[in-house]
Amino acid sequence: MPVPISIIIPGQYQKNGGGPVRNFSGRVQSLSHETPPGNTIPVLYEWDDFKAGTYLLHSGTDMAIQVPMGLYCVVKKDVSPNQAYGINTSYTNDAVIVFSEIDPDLNIEVNNNPGVGTISSIDYKPKYYLINGSSFYPGFESIDIGTAGSLSL
Repeated sequence: MPVPISIIIPGQYQKNGGGPVRNFSGRVQSLSHETPPGNTIPVLYEWDDFKAGTYLLHSGTDMAIQVPMGLYCVVKKDVSPNQAYGINTSYTNDAVIVFSEIDPDLNIEVNNNPGVGTISSIDYKPKYYLINGSSFYPGFESIDIGTAGSLSL
């Protein structure tokens, strides 16, 4: 990446987050410590007492731009194997489904004008829609969530 990035998981406490990172004018640029552009040295992101559940991990830097560009993924933690959130939440099948969209004009603008905080997403107009990172289209293959009567999450 030609710009700094970071990782946050809303709803989880980041052990080494270091608080917000501010830009030269004092505005918040990132909600966590950043990995610098072109970095080749590992940067550690740690969470204490990770709560059970399903979360969207995403960029904590320039979120109005980096998240719509696809800098996110799903993180899931069970209480125990096949036990979702606590008592009486066991399951036999699970399916994580993430709906997303792409505005190619935003991606082109970021490519042509790299720099945190230099681009706005006010005119964001997605043209492509995705399910789990694959293009949605008529006849899209169904997502198997288990057999009828099974306990699905």
